[in-house]
Amino acid sequence: MPSLADLLVQVSDVFKYNIQILPDTLFAATLLFALLFQSAPSATLGAGLILNAGAHPFIAGFMSRNISGLARPVDSGKCGGRFPGMSFAGAAAYANGNNDIDRAAWPSYYSSFIGFFLAYIISLTFIYREELNSSPTRKTSTTTGLVIAVLLLILVAIYRLSSGCDDVMGLVAGLLIGGGLGIAYITLMARASDRVLTNMLGLPLFKNVAVDGKPIYVCA
Repeated sequence: MPSLADLLVQVSDVFKYNIQILPDTLFAATLLFALLFQSAPSATLGAGLILNAGAHPFIAGFMSRNISGLARPVDSGKCGGRFPGMSFAGAAAYANGNNDIDRAAWPSYYSSFIGFFLAYIISLTFIYREELNSSPTRKTSTTTGLVIAVLLLILVAIYRLSSGCDDVMGLVAGLLIGGGLGIAYITLMARASDRVLTNMLGLPLFKNVAVDGKPIYVCA
């Protein structure tokens, strides 16, 4: 009969494994929810994650070629953030004629992905701040979600640094680059769709009904 210590070891191993493949897990979950619920906002996020995955090799390649002295940790195995075997990033690399998908990159795809994903989620609170301010319950739940996002970021940072998958500079650079792409992408999509395609919170949207000059009638 397994002891409590053995059980704790197994739980720890499972937890570490899920942290290792977190980018592919979040990516797969986003696409799955987009398909199951026919959710345009989830599909918009999924498209953004694909865009980030496609942009990362070019950004990391440029920085690796032009910045000397970079610590380039291994970007495969436990550090890649991908499912075992073929992943989206690997398939994209093969499609572009690049068979060296495990080549080290700086900053890592993992840090770039997390930066993009968290920046996208956090940006929702600013894009829909008026709607959230009008609903204390939704605002409280969203604030709780932001706290969880910050805790996730801290957990990921501790794992990546302690495992040697990222150095401090590489982690910060990846988060900032991915975060910048995430903010730019969600801002563009929100403006282009009048905030419809980015409404992952499912909020009733406020609109300025006086823009066209028509009178506004207010009930007593």
